[in-house]
Amino acid sequence: MIQHKRTALLAAGQVQGVGFRPFIYRLAVEGGLSGSVGNTSDGVRIEVQGPPEQVDAFAVRLRRELPPLARLTRLEITELPPVDGETEFVIVASHGHAGHSVLVSPDVGICEDCLRDMHTPGNPRFGYAFTNCTNCGPRYTITRFATCSRSSGFSTFTRNIILTVSSRMLAIISLNMS
Repeated sequence: MIQHKRTALLAAGQVQGVGFRPFIYRLAVEGGLSGSVGNTSDGVRIEVQGPPEQVDAFAVRLRRELPPLARLTRLEITELPPVDGETEFVIVASHGHAGHSVLVSPDVGICEDCLRDMHTPGNPRFGYAFTNCTNCGPRYTITRFATCSRSSGFSTFTRNIILTVSSRMLAIISLNMS
């Protein structure tokens, strides 16, 4: 029987709203690991389980291959007992408590991939001025308060948003969302 190792990691810093959970999911699946990832008020909590060398490689890759807008200020690693019968890696629902210790990402101009989408005939985003992805676009200007889930961060507010539409044009939009 193969011995498995289980590790909990708490990643703090600019780790929410930057494509961090899908990045973690991809690393885990590529490494053949089971476990979970989810946002918390303290950052992103990750649990991975698998062969010891794969679990160790996961932690190394996490630090080396961060998404472009992610910034780690702290990575706490704790050994846990393995969970019998666990076979999948999943993204779990966010949970939090009063207070937070996550950083709000700055607004970032449009990336080359999104510009390419906007300028490629036949692409569903062709000519769409508000294209953005997890590597670009508004972050700070659309944040009412630090949160650990989309449902609470973008609800019931009015805010002016300045979006970089192209290298020569800006759009200012007033949103009233409820």
